[in-house]
Amino acid sequence: MNVLLTGAAGFVGSVILSKLVDLGCFPVAVIKDRQLYGTQAQKTIVKSIDSETVWEGLLAGIDVIIHTAARVHIMRNNSDNPLSEFREVN
Repeated sequence: MNVLLTGAAGFVGSVILSKLVDLGCFPVAVIKDRQLYGTQAQKTIVKSIDSETVWEGLLAGIDVIIHTAARVHIMRNNSDNPLSEFREVN
């Protein structure tokens, strides 16, 4: 099964990614940077996830999408509208 996993380097996403590999799935790990080590997953860098993100090229051949990327732990929020920013990603 081909699985696209957003937030693959995060706390929840990294556990799911490991389990997907163990189960013999073929995960595509969507991450913000290159800091994802020790996995057999295909890695794809997406700088941000929002309403402007272009997914078409990444979804070819994908059977399942698991979305674990989220806007969390923002300690010093400089956004004019934090709730809108939160909703845009989550």
